[in-house]
Order: sequence, then C-alpha cells, then structure tokens
Amino acid sequence: MQETPKVPILLIEDSATQAMLYREMITSASSDFTVATADRLSTGLEALAKGNVELVLLDLTLPDAQGLVTFFSVHSKFPNTPIILLTGLNDGRIGNQAMKAGAMDYLVKAQCNPNLLLRSMRYALERKRANVLSEQRKRDDARLQLAAAAESSRDAVIIMDKHGIVRGCNLSAEEMTGYLYAELVGQPVTKLVSAEGAVDFGRVLDEVIESVYIERKRVKFVRKEGTTFDANATVSPTYDQFRKVNGVSMLVKDVSQQVRLEQQYQAQVQELFEAINKAVSGNTTKCLALQNQIVEGLSADAGADKAVAKEVIDVLQQSSQEILNKLAQLKDACQAFSEASTSDVRTVANQPVEKPSIPIEPTQETPGAFEGGAPQQTATGF
Repeated sequence: MQETPKVPILLIEDSATQAMLYREMITSASSDFTVATADRLSTGLEALAKGNVELVLLDLTLPDAQGLVTFFSVHSKFPNTPIILLTGLNDGRIGNQAMKAGAMDYLVKAQCNPNLLLRSMRYALERKRANVLSEQRKRDDARLQLAAAAESSRDAVIIMDKHGIVRGCNLSAEEMTGYLYAELVGQPVTKLVSAEGAVDFGRVLDEVIESVYIERKRVKFVRKEGTTFDANATVSPTYDQFRKVNGVSMLVKDVSQQVRLEQQYQAQVQELFEAINKAVSGNTTKCLALQNQIVEGLSADAGADKAVAKEVIDVLQQSSQEILNKLAQLKDACQAFSEASTSDVRTVANQPVEKPSIPIEPTQETPGAFEGGAPQQTATGF
C-alpha cells in the first residue's frame, strides 16, 4: 500500500526551545506532517522561495522583524501559502487585524497545546484547499462562459496551432465559409484566404506568434463554393498553462456590406468635390468679371481713386480664399473619415496606410484687373 505523502510545514521561530516544543507537539499528535525550521524572517523567506511548503507557523517576534510587519512580509510574497501566527501577547486586536489581512489563525503561545495547534493546522489546510477549489471552479465557469460566447458569436472564431493549422472553430465560421467543422480542422487557415492575400496573411500569423501582439487586418476570404467576401480579421496569440504561446486565434467579422457602403460613399464624395470644384471655378470667373466692371466704373468717375477700388477688390479676393480654405478642410475631413474605416491596425505599432487621393483639376489663371502687377485670382484645386 502506497504511503500518503506528508505535509511539509515551515516553522519560523527564533527560540530553539520553542521550536523544539512545537515540533514535538506536531509530531506527537500526528504523523501527517514534516517540520522544517528557520530562526529568522530572512531565512524563512529563503526557505519559502525554494518551494515545497504547504503551511507556515510564524512567530511575530523575530530578531529581524516585529509584530504584524512580520506577517505582511511573508503574506505579500507568498499570498497563497496559509499562515498561522504565534505570539506571546494575548492581544485580540492584533489577531483580528491579522485575520482580516489574510492570516488563517492567531494562537497565543501560553495557551497552545497539541490538540489546539493540530486543529488549527488542519483547518488552515482545508481552508486553503477549499479556496483553491473555489478559484478553480470560477476559472472553469469563466472558460465555459467564454466557450459558449464564442460558439454563439455572430462572428467567426477560428483556433490554429503555431503552424496555422486549424484546430477548431465555431458555428459562425462554418456558416460564413461554407465548410463543415470536420472539413476545416486539420487544414491550413490560408485555405480560406484569397490567393493574392495568402502569402501576406501567412506572414501576419508568423509575426503575431513571434512578436506576441494583436493585429487587425482587412482580409478577402474565400468560401467553399469559390465566392469571396471582405472581412476584418483580429489575430491574437493563444497561451498554454505556462503562459507560452501555443497557437493563434482569429476573430473574423464579415464586412462585405460595409465595404459596399464605403465604395458608394467614396464615389459620392468624389462626385461632390468635382461639383464643388466646378462651381467654385465658375463663380470665380464671374467674380473676376464683376471686379473688372467695378474697377472700370470707378475709374470712369473723375473723383474716383484707384486705391479705393483696389481695396474693394482685395477684400473680395480675401473672402473668396477663405471659402476655398473651408472647402479644403471639409475635403480633408471627409477623406480622413473614409481612410479610417479601411486602415489595418496593429497594437504594437500602426502600419503606414497609403492614402487615396481625389484629384481635382485647377482652373487656369485669369488676368488681373490692374496693370503692372495687379493681384490675380486663381481657382485653386483642393
């Protein structure tokens, strides 16, 4: 019959006599424990750092630490290790503070006996096991909820290994691609990407695994029957229990309708600015003709001063330029909005995006109203 492993206990007590007494209490009452000792806080912390300690019996009066500072020094570094405090002071306030802070029990040395000590130790160990089980259940419940959310998501979720081979997917992935679960598992994920984008997408997978970042990218996917659709793919690394990257997950959102709307929007913006440019060019010509008429009329008046006429024209020209500047700002804002909806995003560093341009041809310069270097009005493209 296999022997049950003994529970390793660390007793941090500076008094050799007290340490021997506690060891005797424990070993005489039960054979389920092994007791290691340390006579200082520093050596106790070193022993804990080596591992293999299930419970700590901690004296609050040590050569290198006094009072609750002793407890906090251990608990802050090893919060998952249960601690029972031993003290020569019968001070309930200290005990209450320690218990609220995470200590399992508080024993006064003068009142301690083998039965009390053993009962306190067993209670601390059982409470630790209960906490571990509770946390494990919470993690399991969270994983189940996450799995249920992924399965019911309207977006496709695809899990791959480090080589880009599909290991699993949700129902939306089947519906979106036309492949059944069994047809996708074991296949390279690049099978779902258009031929022109497969190489680039494979590079993205490699970089996500090597650099451990999340990338969002517009990708053209291919359905089983051969048709394509545009999608936003969020690619992120997955981890094993040791927090090492073991694969990649991909969230795929079909944005075909959004792409069609973007294309319609860009076409409408193009038409709008062509119309604005045409209208501004025509109005500028009319404005210059009116300016010439004003100058001629003022010049015909014997009392008119050409300087006054020039000032009027300058004001008109300045107003026209302000209108052109406002229209240019409107165009830049609309173009930036259009680009923002299609740009790829990487959490480590944004990738440069080639900005589309909407060319608008400028009109020809119109001769000025004054001789000898008079100001000239030009309909500037924007």
